[in-house]
Amino acid sequence: MNDNELSTERRHEVDALRVLALLTLITFHSSIGFGPAAKWIGIPQNDVLLTWPKIPLSLFNLLRMPIFYVISGMAIWFSLMHMSTREVLTHRLRRIAGPLILGWFVMAPLCHYTSSLFYSKPYQYEPTELYFWFLKNILVYMALLTPLAARVASDRGQSVRQSIKTGWSKGYIPLAALLLFSAESLLVDKKDYPAYFYGIHSWLIGFLCFFFGTVLCHWRLQF
Repeated sequence: MNDNELSTERRHEVDALRVLALLTLITFHSSIGFGPAAKWIGIPQNDVLLTWPKIPLSLFNLLRMPIFYVISGMAIWFSLMHMSTREVLTHRLRRIAGPLILGWFVMAPLCHYTSSLFYSKPYQYEPTELYFWFLKNILVYMALLTPLAARVASDRGQSVRQSIKTGWSKGYIPLAALLLFSAESLLVDKKDYPAYFYGIHSWLIGFLCFFFGTVLCHWRLQF
């Protein structure tokens, strides 16, 4: 690995991006109970509904998961700066699998239970991923892309890293990203595009964001 090209220096702009993603996540989920979608997804609904947050919430919904996936891709690359491929996979598995299992078998059924109480509906225990669906996606992306990222981060990948930097400077990679995301959007019904939590759209948009998150790091985040 070329130490002049790769740095373990902490990237504060990534920390800021992570904070932005968390703020959009908190704002979005805190506001669901004041909108008409609350009852559909089993969240207790306020007696008085608000109409004005619809546009900003739709914007938050479009941005929050792509940002999270990009950050997750970045995290893989940064981890490879000081850990082996096996260590990265083990570390990430420990951090993600626990919350996913807890959410699937405890937190999600508990949410369904409180929803059944609020809406006076019968309840039956049923494990489900519910709001933890994206952790499952990240595990798959991590398993697929970490070995590839590790190879690029190694001495053997120096030419690839240089090609990526050249691709950014000449605009090839932004163009490729634009074309890939545009092609992905053609596969999805427009009214379902903000719904990142199910179907092929969920997997494809997440994979692209995760992948380009690692590509940003290969370029040393020069933005």
